[in-house]
Amino acid sequence: MKTSFNLMFGNSPRIKILDFLIENDRISWMLYEIKSAARINHNTLKREMDKLIELDIVKNVSKDKRYKRYKMNKSNAFVKKLYEIYNSCNQYFFKKEMEKQNGKK
Repeated sequence: MKTSFNLMFGNSPRIKILDFLIENDRISWMLYEIKSAARINHNTLKREMDKLIELDIVKNVSKDKRYKRYKMNKSNAFVKKLYEIYNSCNQYFFKKEMEKQNGKK
């Protein structure tokens, strides 16, 4: 199912990862869980996660070195903006859907 974030920014692996982690940010996730939810292969996931970690957008929140768990880095100013954009996308497409249902263009 496409989300408003996907509709606005496409369906690239990075967008899929960000979409999943933003939408499901109450808990942390292991790589295999992100891979399954985002429906991308392991090598692509690893490459994209390494880049997102390098950019400080995603962080490892696990204290266990064997079982890493990841979340969005909400203390990063750019990530805060991403959440604003994510919410704006949801509002935009919700409004469009309401207008469509009410017969407006």
